[in-house]
Amino acid sequence: MAEVYFKKNMVLEFLCSVIRYARDEEFDKKQNESNYKKYREIDYWVKSVDSSISRFLKREIRILFKWFGINPMVLTSIIINNNINKIDEFFSFIDKISGEEYIKILYMELCIEYPLMEEGLKEKLEAMYDEDEVKFISETIYNPEEALYRIRYALKNFYYKFFKAKEEIAEDYINKKMTEHQEKFLELEDRFTKAVIAMDKKTLDKYEEASFYISYFLESGAYALEFIKNHISIVYGFNMEYRFDNAIIEEKKKLLFKVLADEKRVEILKLISKRTWYGNELAKHLGITTATLSYHISRLIDIGVVHFEEGENNRFYYKCDTERLKEIFEYALKDIIG
Repeated sequence: MAEVYFKKNMVLEFLCSVIRYARDEEFDKKQNESNYKKYREIDYWVKSVDSSISRFLKREIRILFKWFGINPMVLTSIIINNNINKIDEFFSFIDKISGEEYIKILYMELCIEYPLMEEGLKEKLEAMYDEDEVKFISETIYNPEEALYRIRYALKNFYYKFFKAKEEIAEDYINKKMTEHQEKFLELEDRFTKAVIAMDKKTLDKYEEASFYISYFLESGAYALEFIKNHISIVYGFNMEYRFDNAIIEEKKKLLFKVLADEKRVEILKLISKRTWYGNELAKHLGITTATLSYHISRLIDIGVVHFEEGENNRFYYKCDTERLKEIFEYALKDIIG
């Protein structure tokens, strides 16, 4: 059984603020298509950043942290595996790390043996990512020093111009939520893990230790699963708690038909109810991009009918929660016919 700890790391929180700004359109889309409401204070902050950020820095942030997800993965690994808790330690680390060392971590996050010949690398990447993502990752691998230069520039400028002034507010809020979520987890273990990180307690208990890093800026997203031997680390937004709020659960049942009105989501459920599927494998089978698949999966996770299950190479596979799906259908039927 996993020992579960709720933690705070303000370097991870800074990275979450960058991701939150870069991916604001995703939060808008989520709000428009469900009953989720963005947190007002964070929404104001995003708008404030957007009104004053330079075009150059905005472009760099979007390229490095929105359109392609590999840099957040590598930087999260650096922060967690090196136990970096202070921003000056983080900047010192990325100033000193070489391009080759950065790429070795990237290979590790991709579960690819280092080094790999160009053709073999391309084949591996194409099995996991869309064409544009393969191009971006390849450019990073073949031009690591330039990639690192851009990452250092973007992160340092964003920290001093936009995050530092909000750091204390974010830290206070995380401290409050750590206590609340610890209590909620003890009360509703399986329901909590399924709602917050789309993983059942049985899967979580395969690890000896689990660290839940709560984020203020990430708000309603979960972006990282990091593994160190028998230890799993999860970074998630504080407002993922909306998924296990009783009133929201009732609303989810009413959203069932709206979510399943999309034929592609119905097809996804049919496939993952028969066996587990890895993300890129499922996207290729459906003839859609991994980004489009992630969007559909997030809607299904929101109503509680999909969760993750561990598979090969520390990868997580999508699985249909058939019992939950039956429960929601039965509720909907009862609501219709009385």
